[in-house]
Amino acid sequence: MESPDSRRRTQWYHVDNQAAILERVKSDHIIPNRFINEFKRRRTVLVQKKNGNFGFTIQTYGIHHARRNEVEVLTYVDYVEYGGPAYLAGVRPGDVILSINGANLEDADHTKLVAFIQGCGQFIRMVVLFEDCVKKVELHMRSIKLKVFG
Repeated sequence: MESPDSRRRTQWYHVDNQAAILERVKSDHIIPNRFINEFKRRRTVLVQKKNGNFGFTIQTYGIHHARRNEVEVLTYVDYVEYGGPAYLAGVRPGDVILSINGANLEDADHTKLVAFIQGCGQFIRMVVLFEDCVKKVELHMRSIKLKVFG
């Protein structure tokens, strides 16, 4: 049976460990991004691999804005395995990955982001921002269908 002193030491270790982790991720809060009111939806998650993967996939999609004559490229979390490591860490479909392990990847293309994730070890620390890109892409695809099929 565990003694009260042993439990107290374990609790203090846990608190000290959390403080150390929070100190290490303090720099995550200064990564600049282009989203308005992003601090309300921004969070840092720690994901551990299980069975060789992190339990999520990403998608890159380009939305053409005719009025501005530009293409907005979105790379976002497309799928999160229910009950998987990413899901348990708080990653959700529609999240935009701002950084991984302290590296700013907000403007990284799909290939670079996939390579970066694959190059990580057992853990990744991600700063994500919920932007509901899944809904944004679905709405864009519907508008295209309406224009084509009337």
